[in-house]
Amino acid sequence: MKLVELWRRALLELRAIILLKQASHQATLFKLLKARISAGIAKARRRAMTAQFRLVEMLFGPSAAADFFWRSPTTRKLWGDVELRADRLAKRSQDAVDHFTRLGFMKTQDPMVLICLARNVHCRAGLAQCLRTADLSEGSRLDQTIRGSMSYAAAFVGAAGLLLDDASAKRIADLVLDKHVRLDLQFHQIIDSLGSHLTVPPTDSSLRGLLESGMRKPCKHRLIIADELSDRPAIAQLFTGAEKITVIGLRDTFGKTDFQEYTDYAGDAEITVEHIRSRITRFSRPYLDLHEATRIAAERITDGLLEENGLLDEHNRASVELEISDHLFFGNLRTEAVRTLLESEEFDHIVVACQAKSSNGMFLQNLSAVDPLLKDPRVEFISIARSLHARTIFTNNLEAMLQPPREMPTAMLWGPSPSKFIADSDARASVAARRAAGFPKSGTKRILILTANNPAYNAATADYAVTLAAEYDVTIGLAGRDARPILSAITAIGKEAPNVNVVLLPNVDRQLPQLNKHLRRHLLSLAAEPGNLALAHFIRVNAHQTAEQVIAPALLQHKVFDAWFSRLSADEELPDLIVLAPPRNPRVAAFARLARRHGIPSLSLEAHGLNGNYCRYINIDTDFYGVISGYFKKTAERGFNIPLERTFVVGSPRIKAPEDHDLASARAAARELLRDTFDIDCSAYKSCISFFCQPSSWAHVKLVWSNILNACAVLDVLILLKPHPEETPSRVAAYLRLAKEFGMTERVIVVETDPKTAIVASDMMLTGYSTAAIEAAVLGVPVTCVTDGDADYPVDQHEIVNCQFVRSSEALRSIIIELTENPQAYAARSQRFLANEPQFVEGPDRNLKSLVAHIFSLPPEEALREEKTLSRSLFPKGPHQTFSI
Repeated sequence: MKLVELWRRALLELRAIILLKQASHQATLFKLLKARISAGIAKARRRAMTAQFRLVEMLFGPSAAADFFWRSPTTRKLWGDVELRADRLAKRSQDAVDHFTRLGFMKTQDPMVLICLARNVHCRAGLAQCLRTADLSEGSRLDQTIRGSMSYAAAFVGAAGLLLDDASAKRIADLVLDKHVRLDLQFHQIIDSLGSHLTVPPTDSSLRGLLESGMRKPCKHRLIIADELSDRPAIAQLFTGAEKITVIGLRDTFGKTDFQEYTDYAGDAEITVEHIRSRITRFSRPYLDLHEATRIAAERITDGLLEENGLLDEHNRASVELEISDHLFFGNLRTEAVRTLLESEEFDHIVVACQAKSSNGMFLQNLSAVDPLLKDPRVEFISIARSLHARTIFTNNLEAMLQPPREMPTAMLWGPSPSKFIADSDARASVAARRAAGFPKSGTKRILILTANNPAYNAATADYAVTLAAEYDVTIGLAGRDARPILSAITAIGKEAPNVNVVLLPNVDRQLPQLNKHLRRHLLSLAAEPGNLALAHFIRVNAHQTAEQVIAPALLQHKVFDAWFSRLSADEELPDLIVLAPPRNPRVAAFARLARRHGIPSLSLEAHGLNGNYCRYINIDTDFYGVISGYFKKTAERGFNIPLERTFVVGSPRIKAPEDHDLASARAAARELLRDTFDIDCSAYKSCISFFCQPSSWAHVKLVWSNILNACAVLDVLILLKPHPEETPSRVAAYLRLAKEFGMTERVIVVETDPKTAIVASDMMLTGYSTAAIEAAVLGVPVTCVTDGDADYPVDQHEIVNCQFVRSSEALRSIIIELTENPQAYAARSQRFLANEPQFVEGPDRNLKSLVAHIFSLPPEEALREEKTLSRSLFPKGPHQTFSI
C-alpha cells in the first residue's frame, strides 16, 4: 500500500510540474527541481550527521559524541547545529550538556556560536561558569582570539552581560576593553543586537544598555512580538525568566505555531500564542474601521490608475481595488494588533524579536507607525538572527525607526509618460494569451470553473467539477502556481470520477521596471496627502513592495485575461458558462465581469454558510448564485447585492447526510472508534455532549465555555471538546485550564478526530454559530446554540437548523436534562429541518445540474442579469453591525 501511495503522489507531483511548465516559458521547472534537490541534499546531510553522532554516542557515550562534534573537521558547527546537539543532549543529562558547552567555549571562535550558547536555556548555566573562570591573561588562547576578532570580543562581552551579575560582567568588559585601543562600530552593533531600549540611552561604553535588559531579570508576563514564528527555537530562547509568555507572529494569521516541544525553555510558564485577530476580532469596531479606511484608500489608488488611459479599464477596476484593499488591510492589521497589545497593562516586559528575514528593516519600519512602541519603557528590541551580517545592520534599522517621516522630493514624484510601458504590457499580455488554453467545440457545453488554492474549499470545488463533468466538458482554471491540492481533491473523489481538465491561468512572468517605478510614484504621491497617518505610513514604507508585488501583477494579470478571452472569442473557443467556486479571490472575481463582456453567463457557488455581516466578503457579480440553504438565499440579496430570483439553493458537498444513515448504528460505531483509538469511553456517562468552538474573542468564548461547564458540572456528562481549525494550541490549553477550575478535568476531552465522528458520538452538540450546527442537524443529532447574556452572533444558526438558543447556564442545564428524558422531541426538530432543506439529504448534485441546465435553457438576454443590478464596488455595502464576540 505504501508503494501505491508513493506512486500516486509522484504522479500528482509530475502532473503539477507539467502544468506549471505549460503556464510559463521561464525556467520555472529548473528552479523548482533545483530547490527540491537542494532541500533533499540538506536533509540528507542532517540525517547523516545525526547518524554519526548516534553511533558514536551509542558506542562511547555522550561525552565522546560531544568531543567528536567539536573536534571533527567534517561536522558543521553553525548556530543551528550547536542548538540541535545541545537540545538532544539535554534529554540525556545536564552533565552531558555542560561538558558539551565547556568544549564549545574552548574550541569555537565563531561569535554567533558563543551567542547561541549564551541564549540556549540548556547551555546558559555551563557557559556562565566558563565565563567566570575564563583565562584572559596576556598570551592565553582567549586573549589571542579576542584581540584578533572584534566580533568575537563583542560576543564574549555580550555573553557576560546576558549571564553574569553586574560586577562580573563589567569586570570582563573592562578586561576586553583593555585588549582593544578602540571599540569599533561593529562591536557596538553586536552588543545592541542582544537587547536595546529606545527609551533608555546606553549606560556603559562597552556593555551599552545590556545591563538594563529585561532578559536579565524575572518578569511576570512577557510579550514577544515577531514578524513571523518560523524559527521557533530562536523565539523560545526568549522565554527564560518569565512566569507567563504571550507570543504573536504578525504573519502567522491564525496563530497556529505550536511551542509544545519547547516548553522546557519556559519552565513552568504558561505559553499563549496569539494572532493579529485575537484582540481585533472580525466583527469589532476597530476591524470595521480599518476595513473602511483601507477600502477608501484602495478606491483612491484605482481612481488614479483609471485616469491614465490604457493602464486600467473600468470593467477591471473592482477586482484590482479588492486586491489592493486586501494587501493594505492585512498589512495595517498587523500594526493595529501591536498597538492594541501595547494598550494592555498585563505585560511588564515586551520584546520585539527581529529575525534575519526582517533584517532589511521593513518589519521595524512598519512598526514605527505604532508611536507607543517607540516610547514605552517596557519595550526591548532584540535580534534573534543567526547571521552576523543581520545583527550588524540591526542598529541601523532601529535608528531608522526614530527618524520622522520625510517629505518626498518633487523630482521623485515625476516620471515619463506611461504610454510606452502600457504598450509593452499589452504586447506581453498578448504573448501570454496565445500560450493559454482554449476550449474547442466538442459537441457538449463547455464550462470553465475558476478557483484559487483554498484548503477550506478545494474538496467542494473538485466535487462540483466532477458532478458537472458527467454531462459537460469541464475545465478548472486555477489562479495560482501549485495545482497539487486541487488535483489531490479530484483524485480523492474516486476512480469513477469523470475526467476534469486542470489548467493554470495564464500570467506574465516578467514585470516591467518602468511600470513598477511609475506605480511607486503614484503611491508616494497618495501617501503625501492628508488622511489616516498610520495607513499613509504603511503605503509610504511599502510603496516598492505594493507596486511590484501587488498592483503591477494585478494590472498585468487582467490584461492577460482580457487578451486571452479576446483570442478565444476570435477562435470561437469561449466557454459556455463561467463558474466561480468560490468567488472571493480577486483574480477569480474578475471573471464575472470578463464573462459578461463576452456574453457568457456566470455562476458563483458558495459551499459555506456566509452572509453580509462580515465586511470583507464580496458582492456577487455573477449572473447566478448557488447557496447552501434557504436562509442564505434570503440574506444574499441584502448582503451581497444579488437579486433574490437569481439566487438558488444548491447545497454543499461538505454537508450531506450519508446514504442509509441510521443514527443509532452510526453512534455506536463512532463511540467504538473513540474508545479504540483515543481511549474515550462515552458509555461511562449518562450523556455525551460535544462542543464545537469558534475562533472568536476569548473574552466572549470564555463566558460561553463557562456557561457550558457550569451547566454540566452537576450532571453526569462527558464533554467532547472540538476546537476550530483556526484556534491555537494555547487557546485549547485555555479551555482545559477553565475546565480544571470547574472540577471538570476528567470529563472534558479534546477530540482530534473528524467533525462527523465527534458529532455522531454525541447525544447533543453545542456551539455558538459554527456551521457544524448544520452538520449535526443533518445527521439527526440535537443541537443547541449557546451564548452569554445579550451577545448575539453574526449568523443565526439556531434559525437555520430550527434549534434552541440559550443565554445562561441554567437554561442550558434544563435543556440537557430534558434531552435525557425526552430525546424524541429533539428528533422531531431535526426532521422538520430536513423536510424544509432536502438538499442536505440528497446532496448538491441534482440541484447543481438542474441550475446549470436552467441557465443553458435561457435566451442570452435573460441569462445575463441587468446592468443596473451590479454594484460599482465588490465590497458589501455598509454600515456593518458590530458583535461583541
